[in-house]
Amino acid sequence: GGRALAGSPFQVYGYRGDHACAAEDVAFWVSGCRRNSQRYITFGYASNCTGGVQLPETKKIDCDHVQASSSVGTVTVVLCAVGAFFNLCWIFALQFWKEKKIIKMSQPLLCKLFAGGCAALCLTNITVLGAHNTALCMLRPWALHIPMTFAFACLFAKVWRVHKILGNAKLKKMKIATSKLMRIVGMILGFELIILTLETAIDPQKAVAETVVETLYEYTSYSCKSSGAGSYFTALIWTFEGAMLIYGCYLAFVTRNYDRHLAEGQYIALAIYNMVLLAAVAALMVGMDVNVQAQILVQTITVTLGSCFATSIIFLPKTITILQNGDLVQNQQNATSYATSQQQSSGQTRPAQPGPSGFPLGKKSTKGGFSENPSRKKSIKVSVSDEKKIEVVSASDRGSTADS
Repeated sequence: GGRALAGSPFQVYGYRGDHACAAEDVAFWVSGCRRNSQRYITFGYASNCTGGVQLPETKKIDCDHVQASSSVGTVTVVLCAVGAFFNLCWIFALQFWKEKKIIKMSQPLLCKLFAGGCAALCLTNITVLGAHNTALCMLRPWALHIPMTFAFACLFAKVWRVHKILGNAKLKKMKIATSKLMRIVGMILGFELIILTLETAIDPQKAVAETVVETLYEYTSYSCKSSGAGSYFTALIWTFEGAMLIYGCYLAFVTRNYDRHLAEGQYIALAIYNMVLLAAVAALMVGMDVNVQAQILVQTITVTLGSCFATSIIFLPKTITILQNGDLVQNQQNATSYATSQQQSSGQTRPAQPGPSGFPLGKKSTKGGFSENPSRKKSIKVSVSDEKKIEVVSASDRGSTADS
């Protein structure tokens, strides 16, 4: 006689005639994952016995995955769909208002790509549903990192162009085409694709079986793991993405005083901060000893809310301006084409005051601020004619005589 091992519920080890049931006569059966994301372990006699040892009560254990048909899986799918639809709506809005000056100033192509990346990021949470297998384990890192990197690479390129043009210390005539920005996005994305490809080729994530042995029963649990080298690739990816976000925050900070409709530095910094904060919450949940249902639910909520907040922070102010005023009011339209100058009679260094549309004027100091020379007169003119052309069309740094 003996007890049945994990496997088919029809496999029974040993048979005895009528006798008092002992511990070795007790067998167990492990069910599949149910809709409530739990498995049931039931007990019975593996032999023809009577009396003796009583059968243990049915045990419930958490599944190692969440099925799409479960309640948590349904909530996950709905949240993913709602988040993706919400972000796609911004693309339609940008296209509908494409002739508005406030939209042209915001580099709409990069804005649309950013919203599309956020929509794809919401949908990636669907890949965490279902039983673990090697194909899904290999897909999940790609599904998570590619949309996230693409979305924030678009933001990075967007704020970088404004910084290069309006942070032009020498006030040289400059034009940065959208095609160059797309090459920057492509290089950032290409670097991450190389890392993911190397990880997949050298040490991919695989479904690993682990036997969990308890006093009265045992069962098999699956999880996605690599043999060891994959952790270095994962660390490299997160380091690269973190460095990109940090530099993006820096660019957003140094452009914070530029016209908000063109630079959007404050909005971009807030969007990045919001995403990083919610990602930290999700990472904390993964590191804690909580069941897989809670992990997936928190991850889905944080990714969905984070992406929706990020797009709303950047696009909602434009929407409010359009709905209230129809477009930029006249003094705001001067941001697209203006020339202004300032003089300072004292020799003290101070931050330059913003121009009529918010652009700081003056020569950039070595400490990152702006200083003014009392004997110099500075002028800059910026042109935003369409979504593919944002350039300094004229600039000067000429001497002037201050009134005594």
